[in-house]
This record gives sequence, structure tokens and C-alpha cells, in this order.
Amino acid sequence: MFLQKPDVETILDCAAKLYGLTVDDLSAQGQKRQPSEARMLAAWAVREMSDSTLSDLAQKVGRRASAMSAAATRFDARRRRESDIAVKGKQLKKKLEVSFFQA
Repeated sequence: MFLQKPDVETILDCAAKLYGLTVDDLSAQGQKRQPSEARMLAAWAVREMSDSTLSDLAQKVGRRASAMSAAATRFDARRRRESDIAVKGKQLKKKLEVSFFQA
């Protein structure tokens, strides 16, 4: 449970670290699997855990808001079917909680 909801920057940083990437990797052009999956995770987290918008996220990663919305929807569907994706969602939530308490 969050006392204060995480912002886009915090979500991006935590999602990138979960995949062993940098925030710049998430903004890079292309559709490599790990950055794409990390962006998808970040989009889901913004939608589910933040007061920020997918438009805010899209601007940070150089994508369209509609692409971020589709990514969040894909992540949500995949986390219901694939245990490894569900684990990533839980790990991100935990990382965000830890990040909040360290601030």
C-alpha cells in the first residue's frame, strides 16, 4: 500500500532496473524484447499505481500514449496467463514500495 503514489520517473527507474536496463534503454528506438517488456510493465504500473498519466509516460519514453495504453492492456492480460510476467508485476510493486520508504 502506498502512502504516496509513485511518479513516472520512479516507475521507469524501477522497471528498468528489474530488467537490468537503464531508463535511456527504455527510450531507445526499436522493439527489442527486454526494453519493450519493461515499458509494458511501466505502462501497467502507471495505470494501476500512479496519479501520473500514460501520456506522461509516453512523453518520457518517446512513444504515443495510445501505444502505452495498449502496452498496459497487454501486460495485464499476460500477467493473468504467464507466471513470470505476474512475478515481474509483484517485483515492481515491491521495488516501488521500497523506493518510497528509502526516499
